[in-house]
Amino acid sequence: MQIHLQLSRRLGQLARSAEAWSLAGAIAMVLATEAFGRTLDSDIGDAVVIMTLVMLVVTFGFLYQLKQLRWIGWLWHPLREALPRLKSLTFEAGVDLRESPPIPSRVPPILVQANVTLFAAILFTAAWLVWNPVDPRFFARNIFYVGYASGLGLLWLASLASIALMVFMPAAHIHDLFVTNSPVPRRNVRVELLCMTGYFALVVAMGIALPEWVPTAVIAVTLVVGLLAPWIPPRRRLTLLWRDRRTSEVFSMQWPIHLSLVDGIVVMPFLCIALLGLGPLSLGGEAFQTLPITRGLGHVSAWLAAAGLSFMTTLYFIQGWSLRRHDPAMPAPTSIYVTNEVDQATREQIGAIARQAKWRVRFAPEAARPFDVGIEVVPPPTPRIDFGRPRWPLPISCEALELPELQHLLRRRDEIQRRRVLMRRLRTILGRAARRKYRSGTGYWVAPHYWFVSALTRDRYEEGLHGEGTMVMDILPPLYHRAIGRPARHHLARVCHALEVDLIFLEDGVGFRGLRRVLRAMFEHYDVHGGRQRIEEMHLAGLRGLKVIVHEFELDQPWEKKSYPEPDFEDLGRARIVHVFRDRGESSEIYDPTSVDRSVFPVAVG
Repeated sequence: MQIHLQLSRRLGQLARSAEAWSLAGAIAMVLATEAFGRTLDSDIGDAVVIMTLVMLVVTFGFLYQLKQLRWIGWLWHPLREALPRLKSLTFEAGVDLRESPPIPSRVPPILVQANVTLFAAILFTAAWLVWNPVDPRFFARNIFYVGYASGLGLLWLASLASIALMVFMPAAHIHDLFVTNSPVPRRNVRVELLCMTGYFALVVAMGIALPEWVPTAVIAVTLVVGLLAPWIPPRRRLTLLWRDRRTSEVFSMQWPIHLSLVDGIVVMPFLCIALLGLGPLSLGGEAFQTLPITRGLGHVSAWLAAAGLSFMTTLYFIQGWSLRRHDPAMPAPTSIYVTNEVDQATREQIGAIARQAKWRVRFAPEAARPFDVGIEVVPPPTPRIDFGRPRWPLPISCEALELPELQHLLRRRDEIQRRRVLMRRLRTILGRAARRKYRSGTGYWVAPHYWFVSALTRDRYEEGLHGEGTMVMDILPPLYHRAIGRPARHHLARVCHALEVDLIFLEDGVGFRGLRRVLRAMFEHYDVHGGRQRIEEMHLAGLRGLKVIVHEFELDQPWEKKSYPEPDFEDLGRARIVHVFRDRGESSEIYDPTSVDRSVFPVAVG
């Protein structure tokens, strides 16, 4: 009898507790939803059920925050523990600009696993739609309607997210195209809006006129192109580093592998959403008549995804081809320009000499170009040339053009012209960037000597920039290959490679004048030592008002200069970086310019 009383008392306490009432209420609502959902005939009624489930989850989540209900904690605990495990599968990544000593190569397992999982989901969905296209409501009525409604709600959420993303991304890329290709800081906003309107009008027209299997086919073709495009030659070697979060081991990975795997992870979810949203329509079959809302969302998301992915893939392919075409590492021979008109025999003679010296040669009356070394062909003998202050265009005879000392003079003139063009164009680029106002970051990364760096960048990404910045590309226009030209970038690439300088960081407030002084010191060091000695911090000391720090960034090597800000850089990577700061009064070794033999080569960089 006493046991019976104790049991009755405990049951009464349990019945009065919020824990029991909330659990009983949740079970009752789920059972009522299951019973009601099996009577529905289309996803129009499913929308009511999905909204009810969302409200139920939100309500019990709010109660959990107030009452700390244990049964909700039991349900939430596995997911809460799974999140750190999922994070441990990810990896840190950075760029390896040193590549010495070599690091073992390996592909991150999560990238391969994600691609295999998505591809298997696509094959399973396509096979189901081809061989057994049964209305999913049949399974919902007979098995588990609440699970079906939950999955349908997730599909709708994914479709809406796809629509929002594929509206924003093409518009952002069109905006970036106008910003980066505008010759003046202020772009033509009216033409930009007209292009955006035309793009979306074309998408609407295709969605009305073409059958539903077309967007699925376009997304599939885009996937194949995105997987193969990074491997199309010619391509330049670029190595990435990545660290496994579980073992802290560091491995290397080639850039094309990374691009292909990431493209699969980006594109395949849109293909899955199109297959599930359109159902058999995505493969040319008959539509499910009980899913009008799902079919409508699938139709809109599939067409926007097809248009957006194909547009962005084409844009990235063109940009990648353009960057590789203007690769500064590719040879950029000296260009000789004959300013006076000569006969055909003289042209052939000069052409033979140019081929032997590996030059390019052009003749008047063609217009001169910024990197042309001008010569004036005169009858022999060649007038006396003052090698200290030669007159340009240089008067020279065809016979003297074969002399090694005169060919060296022309090559030297070519180097000086490239440096002058580089300085003038960098002044324009930095002047345009300085007119903007920034809310974050400490300076600029200057790296026109790499093909994969298309323009000036900040050390920390900042959106907007008052409407005149890029939204996706994270660059500060203009583009290097448009503003500077490949010959000047090629010369800078040779100098930086010889001096073992991978990146240049320019602090806010230093400006172009400070950068010019540092570049002049680098060019002088390159000339004096013939490109056979790398530059050290002591060679850049003594520049008034500047503090130049050469930092060997090696796999998480800490920043040691506490009085100078560390730029926002990847946590993982290898690079030799020249940091140009405003001098903060820290004592440093004074570099004596008089100790350098300046008679070897003139600096002459503008």
